[in-house]
Formats: sequence, structure tokens, C-alpha cells
Amino acid sequence: MRLVNLVAFQKLRIMKQFFKFIFASMIGFIIGAIVLTFFFGMLVSILVNSISQEDKANVVYNSVLHIKFNGPVNDRENNNPFDAIDLSTFKSSIQPGLNDILRAINYAATDEKIAGIFLEVPDIQAGTATVEEIRDALEDFKGSGKFVVAYADFYSQKAYYLVSVADEIWMHPEGFVWMAGLSAQSAFLRGALDKLGIEPQVIRKGKYKSAAETWALYQMSPENKLQVKQYVDAVWQNILNDISRTRNVSVDTLVTLSNKHVMKRATELKRAKLITNVGFRDEFDDHLYEKLNLTANDKPKYIPIRKYSAIAKWPGAETLSLDKIAILYASGTILDGGNGDDVLNAPEFAETVYKAGEDERVKAIVLRVNSPGGSPIGSETILRAVQIAGEKKPVVVSMGDVAASGGYYISCAADTVLVNKSSITGSIGVIGLIFNAQKFLNDKLGINFDGYKTNPYADFPNMSRPLTDDEKDWMGEMVDTTYHSFISRVSTARKMSLDMVDSLGGGRVYVGTQAMSNKLVDSEGGLLRSIDVAAKLAGLSNYRVVELPTQKDPFIRLMEGLGTEVNSKIESIRYGDLYPAYTQIKRIIEMEGIQILLPPGIPLP
Repeated sequence: MRLVNLVAFQKLRIMKQFFKFIFASMIGFIIGAIVLTFFFGMLVSILVNSISQEDKANVVYNSVLHIKFNGPVNDRENNNPFDAIDLSTFKSSIQPGLNDILRAINYAATDEKIAGIFLEVPDIQAGTATVEEIRDALEDFKGSGKFVVAYADFYSQKAYYLVSVADEIWMHPEGFVWMAGLSAQSAFLRGALDKLGIEPQVIRKGKYKSAAETWALYQMSPENKLQVKQYVDAVWQNILNDISRTRNVSVDTLVTLSNKHVMKRATELKRAKLITNVGFRDEFDDHLYEKLNLTANDKPKYIPIRKYSAIAKWPGAETLSLDKIAILYASGTILDGGNGDDVLNAPEFAETVYKAGEDERVKAIVLRVNSPGGSPIGSETILRAVQIAGEKKPVVVSMGDVAASGGYYISCAADTVLVNKSSITGSIGVIGLIFNAQKFLNDKLGINFDGYKTNPYADFPNMSRPLTDDEKDWMGEMVDTTYHSFISRVSTARKMSLDMVDSLGGGRVYVGTQAMSNKLVDSEGGLLRSIDVAAKLAGLSNYRVVELPTQKDPFIRLMEGLGTEVNSKIESIRYGDLYPAYTQIKRIIEMEGIQILLPPGIPLP
């Protein structure tokens, strides 16, 4: 009996431990679910609040347009709700797009309630061409007779380039400007691939086509180093010339200061006439009060540019007009499918171009291109749509920071191509890339492959073995054919001989000023001038501006890509400034084969 009781007791004890474990697991699961639900609810609450808040400005007389940047400046405001969240602080911050910024500055010039512009820009995350375009808009704004003033504790080199257009530049007494010139540096992965036993098999057309050098070489080729030197020097010269003109300081003085040391203190900058005032923020505020003729009890009415852009109209735009000019944003790597903020889905975008071409109320198209290229088929698909639309109405291209390789391919057939001085374009060339991971698989992982094929090329492409001589010859023929198609399209569109296009091609990269000299583009100008040119070509004085493709509703984007967007956000924090290069290298690895693409992570000023 005692033995039976002991066994029963042991069973009871085991059952008790079992249920204790189950209960603890359930409690843990419930607590975890509650925490995750709370986290998700808080995230959604922040997003909903940022999306649903009233964004229109209440503008009164003597208001000041306040320009301050909270994040990267893209061509168009990204309505991805996750981009508005700083995961380290859980605060919402939406950065207006370049389109909003330009529209607001232009509209403020004729808005009698706006007295001037206050630039609070210690730094700006944007390409040099984008900064140049904002700077040009500010310079046009000054033509209205209204003031532009700037204040910051310090200025980065790019930020100073922007604010150098201001009437007054204020700086904290202990502040500085970081001015040391431009540098360009690329990462080369060949050494890492050698250690892994992975061979990049590259076939390219054009000795300047450096898109595969990241994997194939240990350092820049002489040709690539030469072209990098040429376009970086050209961009730096553009910056120096612009600063010299607006600050009335010689280029030689600016070069001397840049060579002297990295950080230029406030007093030194004032002596050099690069800034106008040294003072604390309260002193700047007092000065602005006097400028606005305010009393001691009044405060300046600052209007954030994002809110002001909600009421600002495009130049010449009349809300009730039936005639429209359509701005089509071609941004990202050109792919034959797929989605993402850095992807230009060729079939979907081509369909947008076709619809704009068929819409009788759209009298002209402005194609805003910010793309390093990508798929040859995708590029041809978009080019075909642009050509068909161009048979019915004017098409004007506005090049952003980068419109190179496939980005230039889709641009060349426009009636007029406008470029910023510092835009990167050209790169007329083709590469073929296949990785051979045989040694990595065999020697590092111990994985071998064997099989059967009915025909010689049945297993092509195959990363488990090197290319055969026949396969290399075939890829070479494909690269040659694609290159000939590229220069033929440019020759026809730009009315240049094949030999001339070939001499300008070879994968060589140009900045806007160089592209204008070589007749690859027509003239200088940004998005605002492109709209004006399109209106004149279409014979319009009153029109509405529509922007395409239509962006998805933020709530739909939230539901569609919750997991993906969170992962992307975490990766962007992890890689920091290297995130754009990381995403592009990752995408290139996934798109092996023949490409018309600017090099991933190419050093852009």
C-alpha cells in the first residue's frame, strides 16, 4: 500500500510540475502577446497621428517660411508611414519631398503674407544636384525683394553651400563650417570574394563601365579613377563658383580656406566674408523682430515648409483648369518587376506613361528621372512608352541627382532634356556578371553538384561551376548587342552619329555641365524650369499639375508591408550612411546577368 501511495505521489508531483510548466509558458505567452500588442498599438497610434493631423498652414501677414530638414530629401515625399518613425525615440517626423520644397519656395515669392524665409539647416541629407536645385529656387525667391536669412550652430559643407545664397548668414560664436572639398571612395569586394572562393565572371562593353569593379577588382581601374576625378572636380568647381558669386568672395580664397584645415571657426569665416553675423540664437531672434518691425510682445510667425506646401500651388497652375501637366517620377533601380521605395517597376511605370499619353487632358509630360539604371529589358520597356507618348504630346525630362546608364536610356527620347549642373548622367555602357561559387561550395561547405542535361546550355546560368568558353562568347555577343541597341537609341533620339555616341559612351560618367557640352542633354534646369518648358511646348498658360504614379494610401502600405518595413527600418539604422550602398549591392547580387547600370555605391559627391 505504501508503495502504491509513493507511486501515486510521484505521479501527482510530475503532473504538478507539468501543469506548472504549462501554466508558466501560457503566462509568458500572454505577457509577450500583451507587450507586442502594446508595441504595435503604440506604433500604429504614432503613424495614425502623423498621417491624420491637419497639415495645412495658418498663414497670417508678416509670416516667415521656416525651412528645416528632418531626414533625406527625395524627389517626392515618401508616404511610407515607417519612414516617418524614428525607432530610437518613437517620434514621428515627415520630411517633405523636393517637389514640395520647390513648390513652396516658388509660391511664397508671390504670397503677400510671407515676408521672407528662415533657413535653419546645419546639415542636409541630399545629393549635390538636389541641394543645387533648392539653392536655385531660393535665389529666384530673392528676386521678389523678400529676405532669406540663415542661422545654425554649425554648417556642414553641403549645408553651407545651400545657405550661402542667403542675404544674412548667422552662426553661433563657437560654431564652425566643415569645408574641406569633395572626396570619392568605393568599396571593393574582390579580396573578400577570393577568401570565400567566389569568382566574379565579368563581361563588359566600355572601358569606363565600372559597375562590376566592385566585385572584379581590388581597386579602381585607371579609367574609372580618371572619370571619377573628372566629375568630382567638376562638381566641386560648380560649388566653388556658386559660393563665390553669391558671397562675392574669390574662388582662390575659397580654395585656400578649404586647403587650410577642415573646420573653419565663426570669427575666421566672418573675416573671410563667408558669413555675415556671429551671435547667439536670442540675438538672431531680436534681429529678426526688428526686420519684421515687431514689438517686444510679438513673436515671428514661423510657417513650417511641410505645412505651407499643402497650400502652395505649382507655378502657373489654376485649380479649375481642365488642362494638365503630368509629372511622372521615375525613381530607383529599373527592374522587370518587384516593389520597394528604391525600385522602379518597369512594366508598372510604363503603364503609367501610356495612360498619361492617352489622357487627352494631359497636354504635356515632365519625366523626373532619378535612376542609376538596371534591367535592359525594363529600360527598353519604359523608353518605348515614352516614345509613344511623345508622338501625342511634349515630353520633357528633368534629371535629378542621378540619371545614368538605364536612367539616361529612358530619358534620351524626350523633346527636351534638362539637367542640373551637378547631376550624374551618361554611363552609356553594358555589363554582364555571373558569379562562380564552385570553390566556395566545394571547398568551404563541402557541397558538390552532379546531374544531367539534354543540351549544352540547359543549366545556364549556374553558380556551381565556371562559365565555359562558349558561354563567355555568347554572353559577349549579348553584351555587344545590348550596347549597340543603347547607342542606336541615343543616336536616333539625340540626332547624333553612331560613332559620336560610341565615342561619348564606353560607360563614361558625366556631370550635367559636361553632358551639356557633349550634347547629351539640352540645357540646364531643374523641376520648376522643366514644368515651364513643358507648358510652353504645349502652348499652356493655365493648367493643373498632377503627380504620378499615384501613391498608395499610407494605411494600405502599413498593412501590406508591416514586417518588411520594420526590417528595412532596422537595417537602415544598423548600416547608417552605408545603407543605400548595402541595398544596391544586395539588389545587384540578386540581378545577375546583363545590366545597364551605374556602379553600386559609386562615389557621388
